[in-house]
Amino acid sequence: MRTSRQLLKEARRALVAAFVFSGAINLLALTLPIYTLQIFETVVPAGSLETLVALTAMAGVALVALAVLEGVRDRLLLRAGLWLDHTLGEHVVAAGLGAAGSGGDVKGDTRALSTLKTFLTGGGIAVLFDAPWIAAFLLALYALHPVLGLASLCIAGVLVLDEGPGALLLVL
Repeated sequence: MRTSRQLLKEARRALVAAFVFSGAINLLALTLPIYTLQIFETVVPAGSLETLVALTAMAGVALVALAVLEGVRDRLLLRAGLWLDHTLGEHVVAAGLGAAGSGGDVKGDTRALSTLKTFLTGGGIAVLFDAPWIAAFLLALYALHPVLGLASLCIAGVLVLDEGPGALLLVL
């Protein structure tokens, strides 16, 4: 019988891969700010249609890659959640059948397992994987242009104020 440490160690590979995908996703999320900045700094002053086409093609490829990576990350997390549900579900059922006590413990364990699966397969864990990249994202926007970085920081502050103190954890 595998212990919970062994199960988590087996699931860690999928979670680390999802975190790496989140890093790539967040880098690709800079596509539109960079594209817009390049349009206003290069294309508009020069009036170059060729530059506009090249920038648009590159931005299009980056946005398609962003969508594909988000799909892969979501599928990876879905499979990890289903794997944990299946693997831990066997242990919950075996413990429930072997227990001589009431079925209340089994129901509680089943609810906890369902909550874990919902967390892994829903958007909640993706938010946690994206949270560490917020500071890097804001710094990159500030490096592109200080006004863009400060505007993004102000918007993040408004979102935190709107959502309450719990949202502060998501921004930090």
